[in-house]
Amino acid sequence: MPAPTSEPPALHDRALQDLSFIRRTMEGVASFTDVPGWGLVGVGATALVAAPMAYRQSDPGGWLTVWLAAAVVGASPGGAAMYAKMRRRMGHGGTLRLSVPARKFLLSFWPATRAVPMMGFGFVALGVLALFVPAANGDPMMALGFGVLHMIFGARIARRHVG
Repeated sequence: MPAPTSEPPALHDRALQDLSFIRRTMEGVASFTDVPGWGLVGVGATALVAAPMAYRQSDPGGWLTVWLAAAVVGASPGGAAMYAKMRRRMGHGGTLRLSVPARKFLLSFWPATRAVPMMGFGFVALGVLALFVPAANGDPMMALGFGVLHMIFGARIARRHVG
């Protein structure tokens, strides 16, 4: 049997390669936690303020204007919280370093934490409930969905994933 032509890798080098492989694998299966919990709380607070304002509108156009304005205003704290969280991930060179899970999230647009699909289920449940309540209860239903659900799940995400 002929002798191997090259030396096998040193045990130290092999161990470093194995650790590198394990680290990459663990990063690939980690959960993406860049959903801004406090941003969702801000979105929910905006909806809770908008609900009584929308209720006082006398025509459907005014009602829709209030809720559209609330959506624009609500996007501000959510966007600002996401920006702040992304800034914390910036490296020393000022370039954004996304984790493997963050890249996967951005590529797949799949909810990242268990709270996000649970919140989606809450929206669906409230939507089904809204089918059976009188139309006059639309604003309380909007406040529950876009106010209370955002605040509950936003606080949960913020508490579990630091912001």
